[in-house]
Amino acid sequence: MKKNIFTLLILVGICLGMTSCELFGLSYAYSFKNEPGKDFDTLNCNAYEFIESRADNDLTLMYEAINRAGLKDLFEAEDYTYFILKNDQWDDYMSTAKYSCIQDIPVSELRTYILGYIVHGKYTSKDVTNPIYLESMNGVQIMRMYKTQTAPTSSQNLNSLVAGWVNPDGGVYQRGCITSNLVCTNGVVHILSSRLIIVV
Repeated sequence: MKKNIFTLLILVGICLGMTSCELFGLSYAYSFKNEPGKDFDTLNCNAYEFIESRADNDLTLMYEAINRAGLKDLFEAEDYTYFILKNDQWDDYMSTAKYSCIQDIPVSELRTYILGYIVHGKYTSKDVTNPIYLESMNGVQIMRMYKTQTAPTSSQNLNSLVAGWVNPDGGVYQRGCITSNLVCTNGVVHILSSRLIIVV
């Protein structure tokens, strides 16, 4: 009897946890019928709380970078779209820039870099039927976003978002999102497949 009650409590806890940020898993949003992109259910947390909930998992360095740059308030502010980097993408950035850890990056550089991944307004894949160009929050990068409309492969989500910074020559070195349309209480989060790059 005790074993059955214990099992039932575990199952109830898992079900409740699935709606929280703490146990929310990043999933792939495939649509094989070229249907309009769909939003995930609104998460019961803001973008900062979502990242904080994964600080012990795949968003450790993103969480550290936001706090070191003093940008927590922006990730709690209303009406923004955030492109998020996982740990391996931060490792790639630090390796390229010759930093050994987040704490080595000058705060001003870190702020500029993170702000380049944020645009004002809430954009999901169904809001971007044609490519759009938006100024990033750092006032330097222009971001081009569009929705994938080709047949999916093992590494591509149909109707997911694709983004990139516009290079000085007008070209865009674009990156897909491994997860799109995570609608938080204050904006939209997209998880990039790799970091954005500008060619100078």
